[in-house]
Amino acid sequence: MRKKDTLCYLHASKKTQETSQSDPRLFTNLHSGAPSLSYPSRRTHLLECTSTMGGSAFASGENPLFTPRMPPHVYKLVKSRCKSALRDLYIYVASPIDGPAKRDYGDVDVLVTCARDEFTGRSGEEAFPETVVKAIQDALGADHVLAERGGSHFAVPWPKDLPADSYAAEHPKRYIQVDVTISPSITSLQWTLFKHAHGDIWSILGSVIRPYGLTVDEQRMFIRIPEIEQTNKNKAKIELTDDPCEILEFLGLPIAGFWETQFPSLNDMYEYVAQCRMFWVHPGKQEANDHGETHDPAQDKAKLKSNDRKRMSSRPNFSKWIDEFVPRCRQEGRYTTQRTSREKIKQEAFDRFHVEAEYNRRLDEYMREKQTDTVWKDIKGAFPAADPTDKYACQYRGCTIKALKKVIIEGDTSFGVLPDEDSPMRDKNGFFIFENVYDFISRKGEDVGRAAMARHHQAYEELLETKGLKRKQEAGSEVA
Repeated sequence: MRKKDTLCYLHASKKTQETSQSDPRLFTNLHSGAPSLSYPSRRTHLLECTSTMGGSAFASGENPLFTPRMPPHVYKLVKSRCKSALRDLYIYVASPIDGPAKRDYGDVDVLVTCARDEFTGRSGEEAFPETVVKAIQDALGADHVLAERGGSHFAVPWPKDLPADSYAAEHPKRYIQVDVTISPSITSLQWTLFKHAHGDIWSILGSVIRPYGLTVDEQRMFIRIPEIEQTNKNKAKIELTDDPCEILEFLGLPIAGFWETQFPSLNDMYEYVAQCRMFWVHPGKQEANDHGETHDPAQDKAKLKSNDRKRMSSRPNFSKWIDEFVPRCRQEGRYTTQRTSREKIKQEAFDRFHVEAEYNRRLDEYMREKQTDTVWKDIKGAFPAADPTDKYACQYRGCTIKALKKVIIEGDTSFGVLPDEDSPMRDKNGFFIFENVYDFISRKGEDVGRAAMARHHQAYEELLETKGLKRKQEAGSEVA
């Protein structure tokens, strides 16, 4: 894709993007011989088996294969050949923009979508998975394949016309791992290109925006509700957008020129990330911020989430961001002023993405659930467990707390014990007024208990009466 084509797409209005997702004119170069580019768009399809990326999918098992890392010139040529071969099967074939400063490559990643008629049949019906994998294997000339959900790994013989390093040359049989992911749509393919562009950039950006309540995952960007996220991470996430342009603009990151090709160097990528309006570095240990607080740089690592700590050991570029770039900014006095806050980001998200109603609805629902749990615990606490040898006391407690739960939590009025009109147990929004709840339990809990016991005894007597009538009927039948 030519740069201007990419920029036209990136700068398209939201309305244009919404109405043009299936317009092939926007993607005419996805299947061309142009360099692999990333195309910010909507939605996502998870790249499967990311744990095996890097040429290690075939490294274990009964018959492990030797898949040496590729120098850049080999990688680029093999990727070009693989994409060319796959264009015979799929209309759209692409790869994410590679990360900067890579000296070698462990595998080749290719994404495809929209199978050609000759591959699927004129009806457009999807071929069987085995047929698809076999067709891709034949197109790539792969000797081995590991087929998995969403994507497969192919072991392609190292081309004989390409050189290998001295270590690789000692092995008689060399392979290149090619990972092919079949995206369900053009939009999902484009999101994956966007999300997996530039190597570790989203790992770094994720660590920058996370303290501000934002998350960009394999589907879209979310804002998290802090009151909920400690106990239910999924429920705490409110969808904001799956439009990459909207995401980049909201983060304060420029678009033009940065999502078309690789960054020249790691530092260039770091400087780009630092433009995010949520990035800032705490002042040095002997310096104070605007609030008069001092900061120990060692605290930066201590505050990392568990996933980020893992990345520190497994992702060198992420580690260099933490260990080198951030300290250098602090030493140079750059980005030492916090530019925004979590509360401001929340309000801006409300204004831009119109999610305030859903955010508040989700929060209110969660708070009501928490209140209900608290009230139920308080009901049980108001009537301590009875002596297990005292059957009546145990029965009374059980009936009382169950009845109070129905009256207070479920709004049951059948026990005939109601709160005073001037002391409602819930406000107009359905939240408990704890003071009134505790007062009701204290003043009318015993009344509810007596009513519950009376109901229990009545039910028991009715049961006995029913059993007695049944016995009489059975006895009469035997006499007859």
